[in-house]
Amino acid sequence: MSWALGVLTFVVTVAFVPGFPEPATTGRWAILSFCLPAMLLVTRAHVTPAHVAGAAFLALATASLAWTPVLVEGLNALWWLLLFAAAFMIGAEQRDLRPVYTGLGLGLVPSACFAIAQAMGYAPVEQFSSSPAGLFANSNLLGSVAAIALVGGALHRMWWLLPTPLLCLVLSGSRGAWLGALAASVLMLWARSRLAALALALAILVASQYAFLHSRGSTSVTSPSASLHHRSWVWLDTVEGLTWQGRGIGSFWVASPAHAPRQQAANMRHWHAHNDFLEILYELGALGLVLALAFTAFLAVGPLVPERIVLLAFLALGVTGFPLYQPVPALVGALAAGALAGRWRDLRNGVAVRELHPYARQAGRHRERSYGALRRLAARCFAVPLEPAAAAGSAARERELHPVPAARRSDPRHRGDPEK
Repeated sequence: MSWALGVLTFVVTVAFVPGFPEPATTGRWAILSFCLPAMLLVTRAHVTPAHVAGAAFLALATASLAWTPVLVEGLNALWWLLLFAAAFMIGAEQRDLRPVYTGLGLGLVPSACFAIAQAMGYAPVEQFSSSPAGLFANSNLLGSVAAIALVGGALHRMWWLLPTPLLCLVLSGSRGAWLGALAASVLMLWARSRLAALALALAILVASQYAFLHSRGSTSVTSPSASLHHRSWVWLDTVEGLTWQGRGIGSFWVASPAHAPRQQAANMRHWHAHNDFLEILYELGALGLVLALAFTAFLAVGPLVPERIVLLAFLALGVTGFPLYQPVPALVGALAAGALAGRWRDLRNGVAVRELHPYARQAGRHRERSYGALRRLAARCFAVPLEPAAAAGSAARERELHPVPAARRSDPRHRGDPEK
């Protein structure tokens, strides 16, 4: 099943239907609509608290069809959420998602080729953004997919896979995608050096503040420097339209223009709120946001295993974008979330799993080796007594460095004290 998911990720990543109204999403959602239900039929589900929270969220989304403005839009958005849930349940039964990241990285190769051509001024396929978008029509979507592939490949040390996502990320020019990749870098650095991680996080905050202040001086809607400021208009207009019960699943595109004076003044209209949690609050109200936060918190809190960092990068992308409503990021994010739920089940059942990713394990061994050397040095120089655990570790290390010959091990004088 893992390799089948890898093949599916590759096919979805390269799927592009020229001439369609939405060439970058129509074919991809159609493929997922056929493949994910078929895979779910042969998957044995095990219920975890994340499954319960997700089921409650889907029940609320289904009930909101009763008050959504346009039923067809609501059914479409609900089907996307059901596909996300199917991918989550399939991912919960997987132990290795490296084939998924492999398929994602290889699927970006055609997009990288088209993005290079678009950067040189040649547009062989439809493109709805000023920056190169490859086979995704939108540079922000290309950047989001590239950021997830870059993070997943780096965490699993698939170095041969990284050049293509890195090239796509640079060509896309998506600052939201860079934010997701840098957020994952902070988490990876945290296991090695907390000071370096805090310094990187501070640099990200300063750069974000500078970009926001710099964008306020631009009035052009298509200016890349003004995109963050224009998104703040979308957020403010969305907040003004919030209701306690939400306006119904799939209602943002239909209902948001009625209370969007800032967007109307700038002659703008957006499909999504450019913030997944804000859009959930707008469509499903306070209860929907609480259920979404409960689902996220259960999976996002814990040891920094690779899939948890990928999920946190997915959530970081959702701060300024909408990866939950895009086929490729939603597929990989749901599989990573499902893998975390399956890991929780394995830990509860006593199945051995990797607690930390390789960087954290290496850093932990380095700290343990350094502290042990300092304790032994203090004991020898200042006659400081070792703790029982430290003494046992020191004795074991002495036996490894200076083994007792077999002839002397038979001597009764050396049986009682291992140090001799």
